[in-house]
Amino acid sequence: MTRKNGIRVRNLLVAGGVLFFLLAVVLLIMTFVFKPEEKSEVAEVSEPTAPDYKVLFLDSYSPTHVSYPAQERGIKAGLYSNNISYDVIYMDTKNYGSQEEIDAFYAFFRDRLLGSEKKYDGVITGDDAALKFALQHQEELFPGLPIVYYGINNISLAEEAVQNPLMTGFTEETYLDETFDLAIQLLPDANKIVGIYDNTTTGQGDKETFFGYREQYPGYDFIGINTSEHTLSEYCEILESLGSDCILIYLTAFEDADGNAYSIPESAQIIVDHTHIPVFRNYMGGEGLGIVGGVQMNFPVQCEMAGEVMADVLYGRQKIAEIPLQYDTPGYIIYDYSVMTSYGLDTRLIPHGATVINQPVDYWDQYNSILVPAILIIIGLLFMLLAMIINYLMMKRTTEALRRTEDKLVYETEHDMMLGIYNRRVAEEFLNRNIMDGKKQCLLRIDIDDFNLINESYGHAVGDRYLRFVANLLMDYAVANVFLLARHSGDEFLMIIPGRTLSEDSPELHEIHEMMKTPMKLGLEELRTTVSIGVVNTDAQTDVETIFAYSDLSLREAKERGKNRSVIYEEQLQEKVLVVNQTRSILQSVIENRNFYMLYQPKVDVQTKELVGFEALIRIKDRDLSPAFFIPIAEESGLIGQIGRITTEMVIRQLALWRDEGKKLYPVSVNYSSNQINDTGYIDFIRTQLEKYAVDPKYFEIEITEGLFMDNNYQSEQLFKQFRKLGIKLLMDDFGTGYSSLSYLTYIPVDVLKLDRSLVINYLVEGKDAFIRDIVGLAHDLGKQMIIEGVEYEWQYNKLKEFGADVIQGFYFSRPISADEAADWTVKE
Repeated sequence: MTRKNGIRVRNLLVAGGVLFFLLAVVLLIMTFVFKPEEKSEVAEVSEPTAPDYKVLFLDSYSPTHVSYPAQERGIKAGLYSNNISYDVIYMDTKNYGSQEEIDAFYAFFRDRLLGSEKKYDGVITGDDAALKFALQHQEELFPGLPIVYYGINNISLAEEAVQNPLMTGFTEETYLDETFDLAIQLLPDANKIVGIYDNTTTGQGDKETFFGYREQYPGYDFIGINTSEHTLSEYCEILESLGSDCILIYLTAFEDADGNAYSIPESAQIIVDHTHIPVFRNYMGGEGLGIVGGVQMNFPVQCEMAGEVMADVLYGRQKIAEIPLQYDTPGYIIYDYSVMTSYGLDTRLIPHGATVINQPVDYWDQYNSILVPAILIIIGLLFMLLAMIINYLMMKRTTEALRRTEDKLVYETEHDMMLGIYNRRVAEEFLNRNIMDGKKQCLLRIDIDDFNLINESYGHAVGDRYLRFVANLLMDYAVANVFLLARHSGDEFLMIIPGRTLSEDSPELHEIHEMMKTPMKLGLEELRTTVSIGVVNTDAQTDVETIFAYSDLSLREAKERGKNRSVIYEEQLQEKVLVVNQTRSILQSVIENRNFYMLYQPKVDVQTKELVGFEALIRIKDRDLSPAFFIPIAEESGLIGQIGRITTEMVIRQLALWRDEGKKLYPVSVNYSSNQINDTGYIDFIRTQLEKYAVDPKYFEIEITEGLFMDNNYQSEQLFKQFRKLGIKLLMDDFGTGYSSLSYLTYIPVDVLKLDRSLVINYLVEGKDAFIRDIVGLAHDLGKQMIIEGVEYEWQYNKLKEFGADVIQGFYFSRPISADEAADWTVKE
């Protein structure tokens, strides 16, 4: 069959199916249009078109909750019949009941309520969570409004609320004793009463109420089954063990020990499927699912009464402060006839006036009016089925392609595509699930030490290959131990160990470090690295964001302690962070108030002992904070760009001031952090300041560190070109402390190398000083000038002069001095 013919046949079948359905609908309407409507305790009332008042209905649950339709029916009857309209908003605490989620609801509700032009004359709250919310936020959200509540299980909460002069309402009667009495009448040989509950707020309230009836029924043993404390399999085994001497009451069972959540129908089905005795229930929900029955509160009637009370208050018929809390609420009895007969219970004991479901009727009397429509529907379904089969055959390839695409999208959202392992989002969800389940766990944040050297030495292709190699090692280890492995970012991995806490001596950490000794073959070479690991032991009290923050602290500490080690997060690390945060706050204030000043350390020609320039060093006024301490914090906090601009402006302005005072000008260098590279407007800022103060660019120099070349090659090259184009000389600061200096020296546009003070201390000593001489010689061979930092003694000066060093900077000639001192500074013998 061609596609065109297939489409024609499919359309004909669909048209025929629709025709048969329409005929069936017409017959059904003709059959049931004159059927008398069933009477209800609560009348259906239409919403008023011109209401006198408007009320807000705050519901603890959602429209899908089993009792909501009954509540809605009663609210409408109580308000609409009194010409009052209402709006409803749902808290949905069954699905979003944590404090964090309730706080989020509060923020949403507050913005919506206070930002709306709608005004309400009163508030009705449904169930405990809504009342608790109204009590907490009454003055802010509902000032001066009468509040009527209903369905409150927590009697203490209801009694507390009624003390408020603007509140009154109804408690929720459990009818547990009436349900006991009915069950005892049906099961006279029983001597135990078993109650099913959980650890939710409602479940614990049910537990307290259940065991509160012990004294009222002295001849019975009261036994509790807490579903929150058992896995599903354990729970089912307990149910199956219950004998005929037990009366089983299903109160509340929303969760189990594995963290699985269950709706009322799901819980009812589990109980019925794993018991051999009748099950009774005193709450709405579970009817028709195998529950025998019980006595339940009549929600429509209580909600209608709540609406009537609100109407009385709004129309001035009663003062709300004078209306007492109402404990007695209407209820009704419901039984499932088919369930009773399946357990051999005497249906003659069903009380008069009880609601009975699934009571058998004569087959013909029940179905004769729908047999013909049913046949038409079946024929229509057959037509539709044939159309679907034809459509399936035509669309099979397309459907399979879409399915493959969907599977690929799901995989891509959960996995790192380069390494084939989970991504950070999956790790966060896994951590969060364990937190919600109250389980302890341990997070390892694993970082490959000096991974950038692999990229620099072998190229990014080899770097990517090594990342996959390490990922495979870690994945094999994680799978073997039932851990979860994910990629955090770059060369960092996350490993989650559920149900465990680790110490620095734990075998898992040792095994990971040992595993990293496994080399990756690279031709004739073997490539291996070490890892630093930040370890965070967590409990259910710490959120995911905080766990990651702690892991960052512990990983950073592992790096600072020399790498190739593991560090467990402790509070001392947090205290260190507090100091950093305080310093960050100080820096923000100092930047805002321009509370900096500059010192200038002279640079002296080794051979002539003449002044050849200065290095500008920033300081904070009225603060004993060393630049060695606050500069790294400024870099991590993103403040270094602002400090760099302030330093630049202060130095250029000082050069102009010296010039205007008739002082001889010397080049002044300022330090440039690699973190400033993201300040793309810095070059234009320098140009503007030089033009503003009419300073020749040859007097303004930039000192950079090797990290700028290693981290941002392309950006660095562009930056160097712009500096050169502006006429600014570049100096490499801290030369000799990095890893790749020599390879960069052959092409980077640096005119001057500044040998780091640490090399002077460690190598300008007897037996090692040849190293310093060779470094100076190498710099000269490359056409670079060499400045030696940290020179403090005359013998050091003499030795460096012998080695041919160009310029010296250090305490031997001068400490950093003020601008006024620098203006007239000369070398003193």
